[in-house]
Amino acid sequence: MAGLVKGKDYDWKDSNMALFGTSKDRQVKKESALTEPAWEPVGKATSPFLMVWRVNQFKIEPVPEDEIGNFYNGDSYIICKATKVPGGDKLRYDIHFWIGKHSTSDEYGTAAYKTVELDTYLDDAAIQHREVDGYESDLFNTLKGGYASGFRHVKPEEYKPRLLHFCKEGKITYMRQVKYSKQSVHSGDVFILDLGDRAYQFNGATCSAFEKSAAAAFLQDLESKRNGRCVTQVLEEATTPKDHEFWTSLPDIPVPAEEPPVDVVKSLYKVSDATGKMELTVISQGSVPRKEIKPDDVYMILAKQGLFVYIGKDCSVNEKKNALSNAHISGMIKGKDYDWKDSNVALFGSDEDRKVKKEAAETEKAWKPVREMRSPFLMAWRINQFKLEPVPEAELGTFYDGDSYIVCKATKDPDSDKLNYDIHFWIGQHSTADEYGTAAYKTVELDTFLDDAATQHREVDGYESPKFISYFKKFMTLQGGYDSGFRQVKPEEYKPRLLHFCRQNKITYLREVFFSKQSVKSEDVYILDLGTKAIQFNGSTASGFEKNAAGAYLQYLESQRNGRCKTSVMDEENGRDVDIHDFWANLPDEPLPEKESSKEIVKALYKISDETGKMELTLIAEGTAPKKDITSNDVYMILAKEGLYVHIGKDCSAMEKRNAMANAHAFMQTCPDPFLPISVVCEKNAESFLKGIWDE
Repeated sequence: MAGLVKGKDYDWKDSNMALFGTSKDRQVKKESALTEPAWEPVGKATSPFLMVWRVNQFKIEPVPEDEIGNFYNGDSYIICKATKVPGGDKLRYDIHFWIGKHSTSDEYGTAAYKTVELDTYLDDAAIQHREVDGYESDLFNTLKGGYASGFRHVKPEEYKPRLLHFCKEGKITYMRQVKYSKQSVHSGDVFILDLGDRAYQFNGATCSAFEKSAAAAFLQDLESKRNGRCVTQVLEEATTPKDHEFWTSLPDIPVPAEEPPVDVVKSLYKVSDATGKMELTVISQGSVPRKEIKPDDVYMILAKQGLFVYIGKDCSVNEKKNALSNAHISGMIKGKDYDWKDSNVALFGSDEDRKVKKEAAETEKAWKPVREMRSPFLMAWRINQFKLEPVPEAELGTFYDGDSYIVCKATKDPDSDKLNYDIHFWIGQHSTADEYGTAAYKTVELDTFLDDAATQHREVDGYESPKFISYFKKFMTLQGGYDSGFRQVKPEEYKPRLLHFCRQNKITYLREVFFSKQSVKSEDVYILDLGTKAIQFNGSTASGFEKNAAGAYLQYLESQRNGRCKTSVMDEENGRDVDIHDFWANLPDEPLPEKESSKEIVKALYKISDETGKMELTLIAEGTAPKKDITSNDVYMILAKEGLYVHIGKDCSAMEKRNAMANAHAFMQTCPDPFLPISVVCEKNAESFLKGIWDE
């Protein structure tokens, strides 16, 4: 996936990579680069070298030479390789930024920004590359030759002892190397003392099962990589004496205290080009008066939660296009849900990216069955740590809101023997940036694999298009990730949930709803799933479709749990006393979260063109989308209440075509309803697909 990424003038895209290029941005990066002490050794070097830096709280720290080649998946890194230009004394530079699979958006956003800054420091003499954990390029892998890279390149007796900390934060169990000291160890988590030829897993008295499991898997990995040269042992805190090697090997030295959080003063800034140049003005400090925010400018609100950029509906095109780049310049931007800020989506478009996607598509095992199929089909894949896992046929239509998915639907072309393809990527509301970024990237990759014959769609959890829903015999969205399913946990540890069956537009939906009595209505059917027991509640005015769908799901639960789940069905008015008691007694009476009010969408037609040498967005019509205004030599976007439709003209430029989905993502962040479905369709398929959407 690594690609050559140069700063472009496509400064209205919502990404860390695509917003670089304005003169102001260039000036700021140059000034910043000259004051960055990490770059000084690079500038002074006159012979080939390899240098590495780790990102830590928006700053970069040099990696010691003896640790080059070791990468931790909770971090992001910058690597600079300099080689001699053949036949001369000049150096040629390759700068890679490496994104760990559990790296935060702040870390890999900083790595991306600092990569461009280093290139600026070198007067744009470098080639920039992005590397993703587990998907490194061949060029990147060759950098590690000749350097100690983990245990396999050193003898056990020469291995530097380390203390590893396993801690569950949210849904993820992290492994971090911590200060080599007794004082780093506490009862709440799991630790591994790695001595090279011996390794001890220390389970704290109050650690979680997730932490134990992650540490045990890591211990097995150590044994495997060291070919039996490492003896391992698992220790429990309560039974480990103080004279055990685990304790005696660790020095009792102080652990540096964590720096206190920075005190952020809430502030309101205005970004305006009313004077002819872009200016940032402080409006208020200590508070953010709503009355000061006008519709004709862009505003930035700095708060302890992050930096929020408000785009006024009447602001200038330049203010709107540069909104996020100005936030980047301030150095304060924070990742937010569905902001597409620094995901894989942002890197679509370069020639190198296109080449890499084509090569990657041909080697992606998941796509091979797609090409082999000659008749209509429905396939789905779940994103798991940047990789694709096929969804079993029996589970098609079941989605977990902690994950992201890709769905491919193939239908017969009515005028030929060919297949028509629709590719949807579905974003769970609690899916990580890595997961939905990978889903978006892989959607384009699959379209590339199919020689651009597919129509691409984006689906957001809870906002799915009717077309997407219609593919499935049953449609279910459940909370958590795939690994939270019943087969992955013990019955007694299963988290209770309330499932809602509702018939809408000839389709019966199943959605997990807020676990409360107040979620239950008489018009629909519900299943209270307690793990070892499940009760179907038929509302007094529920339809037969809803009852049948819930009954089928109840049977599914029984079969999946191999007799470990007792089921029963009750009617709201005539249910058995024991079932009525169990159903209501297990539900708390908590108020429901407030729903956002629906947003009004004004139909509009936009043109995206690079005819002037840079990518520009132009409003063509508002209140209507005239078909006659859509030509073959550009990309157009139709915003409608049903979604955003992207029309790719057959004669548009390669850059316009390649950036179509990424530009649509970025545009949706300025839309009143950013979760609307997105569909990208080529001109040859547009006549039937856009019928009823564009205005004849």
